[in-house]
Amino acid sequence: MAGKKSNYLDEQGKAAVNFNLSFFLYRFLLGLTFIPFFIKGIFNMFSHIDQIYDNFHFNFPGMFGLLGGISIIGILSLIRFTFIILVAIKANNGEQFNYPITIKFIK
Repeated sequence: MAGKKSNYLDEQGKAAVNFNLSFFLYRFLLGLTFIPFFIKGIFNMFSHIDQIYDNFHFNFPGMFGLLGGISIIGILSLIRFTFIILVAIKANNGEQFNYPITIKFIK
């Protein structure tokens, strides 16, 4: 059995690798889109540095880039984990399941 090649296992393995590569790409691109917001938030916080003794306030909405990026990437990670569990259950039952939103890097 160890030397025989299973088409089912081969397809499931390729689908899993494609899914993980796709989600890595999505998280990377999403992280890149939040960098300008994060940098803007940092500059907005330091734009009031000369007023630190008068009426300093922390510009919390300027931190949208950091908090928004972390929360959205966290939600994507939970979605990824959920899909992995669902596909593992389907594969254990011998059913074919296609991962959603997957780019086919390996065919």
